[in-house]
Amino acid sequence: MNVPKVIERAGERVLTTAQLAEAYGTDAVTIKQNYNNNKRHYAEGKHFFLMTGDSLRQLKREVEKIDLVIPKNVNRYYLWTERGALLHAKSINTDTAWRVYEELVECYFRAKEMLRLPATTAQRTPMTAEQREQKRLAVLVGELRFRQSRLADAEAKFAQQKAEIAFARVEFTDWVMFHPELMPYVNNLLPMQE
Repeated sequence: MNVPKVIERAGERVLTTAQLAEAYGTDAVTIKQNYNNNKRHYAEGKHFFLMTGDSLRQLKREVEKIDLVIPKNVNRYYLWTERGALLHAKSINTDTAWRVYEELVECYFRAKEMLRLPATTAQRTPMTAEQREQKRLAVLVGELRFRQSRLADAEAKFAQQKAEIAFARVEFTDWVMFHPELMPYVNNLLPMQE
């Protein structure tokens, strides 16, 4: 997954349920279940923004410009803040979710902060070309780390799946050995590839 497309509410970056689910390697249903199971821990305006009515219609128009889609039949839509994303990482509680949360903080939620100097410094001296380049590189390094963690997660899943396939092959072979009457049918099955 790439760094999510930027959506802002009340001056801070937020994520849609679909973006959060994709980042954490899960689905929107899991995010919704986490929220429903832990509603007492979530506060509107702190952990999420609930979009309804006019605000939802405006959001639908905004996200069309950045190629995100909100289904037309939706009448309530949640946007998750940095703190809300943290609560979901805690609920999902996988190494992937925690690693991705850290990367989201670094290269999505706080990317604007990385690009600007504190107001007092900026007022005294303008940012030099070298400082701008350093800030730009810091954001790129954050994105690189994010992508690297996603690659590591995919490689770990692939290794796990390979192990499961090897185990299933051994299990299949053992089962067939105990049922020799099936041997004529085994050759008609798809060839088992390494």
